Amino acid sequence: MTLSRDALVRIAPFALFMALLALRGAAPADGAWGFDPRWLYAASVLGCGALLALFWREYGELARQTLPDVREAMLAIVTGLIVFALWIHLDAPWMTIGTPSAPFVPGSGSTETSLVAIRFIGAALIVPLIEELFWRSFLMRWIEQPVFQGVEPRRVGLRAVVLS
Repeated sequence: MTLSRDALVRIAPFALFMALLALRGAAPADGAWGFDPRWLYAASVLGCGALLALFWREYGELARQTLPDVREAMLAIVTGLIVFALWIHLDAPWMTIGTPSAPFVPGSGSTETSLVAIRFIGAALIVPLIEELFWRSFLMRWIEQPVFQGVEPRRVGLRAVVLS
């Protein structure tokens, strides 16, 4: 199966991020590779950010300037608050599977401002964009119809939403 360029520009940043995430998980914490493995996150932010910049004009869905109606805005706010509440409690026992392989604990030892800044940029700007482009702009619509470019995200069926 050959993927279209539209698919590749949505998959590539996500695939790079996941590959570097796996590498971070495999990196020994003792610096045996000759560097602090926390800097692999910086590499993923820079690499994925570069791919997003390179492909930016090909993300037509980002050019749309439609605002949500009141119902959609309220649903987004409530959903955001619920996700935020869950997100800040990711260490709750019922949400923990195994042990973290590449933890980031800013309060342990000295806080490196550059690592915190890079982490913020990645978590607030780069990763959400990569995930939305992959999961909703590509995969959800592709599940609905392999020629996904003509599928409006709000028109996908329940199967595509659940599987993505």
